[in-house]
Amino acid sequence: MKTPIIMIAMLSLSAPALAGGDMPVKTSTEVAYQDLNLATAQGQKKLSDRIDIAARRVCKLDNSITGTRIRDRDAERCYVAAKERANQQFAAVVEQHAKGG
Repeated sequence: MKTPIIMIAMLSLSAPALAGGDMPVKTSTEVAYQDLNLATAQGQKKLSDRIDIAARRVCKLDNSITGTRIRDRDAERCYVAAKERANQQFAAVVEQHAKGG
């Protein structure tokens, strides 16, 4: 039996981390869906919302940068990539659920 989670992961390649000689930091989180009925549009919407919230959190998309309203480009790229990977997992999970898995 597969674990009912979707992984949201990002690889932080921020300049300060690289300048300090540190390795890039990998951050991830799990999005649970065992409580959702993925056979319904409502269940799929809830999972999509959870994925969006997790991707924003992992990529720090909503963090403010002092002195500007402009979003961090690295955070935006991370968010887009994380959502793409998670949505691929989401599609596979919904398909498997539709087949009775």
